[in-house]
Amino acid sequence: MSQPAEELEVQPPFPMFEGKDVKGLGIKITQLSQMNSPDMPVFRVDDRLRVVGVFKCIGVRHYTDKNGDLIREQIVVPVELEPCPWDPTDPNDDGVARERA
Repeated sequence: MSQPAEELEVQPPFPMFEGKDVKGLGIKITQLSQMNSPDMPVFRVDDRLRVVGVFKCIGVRHYTDKNGDLIREQIVVPVELEPCPWDPTDPNDDGVARERA
C-alpha cells in the first residue's frame, strides 16, 4: 500500500463556515415521498422500517448547538425509496420489524 505524500495538507472533516471550524454534521430528511414499489408494506405506529433510498440535497444551514459547537445541517429529500429486507434469505421479510402485535 502506498503512503500519502508528506506535503499533503490535512483537511478538516467538514468545510469551515465563515472562517469557523464545523464540529458536527446532521442530516434532516424532509418532505413526503411516494413509495411506488408494488412490494411496499403498510406500516403501523412503532414499526421499524428498513428502506434503501436515493436522496437529493436541497439545502445546507449552520447553527450553534447547546455546547456552543457549530453544526452543519444538510437538508435532503427522498427521490426514491424501496423496502429492504432485514434478512435477504427470508422470502417473507418485507423490511418491517413489527413492534406491536
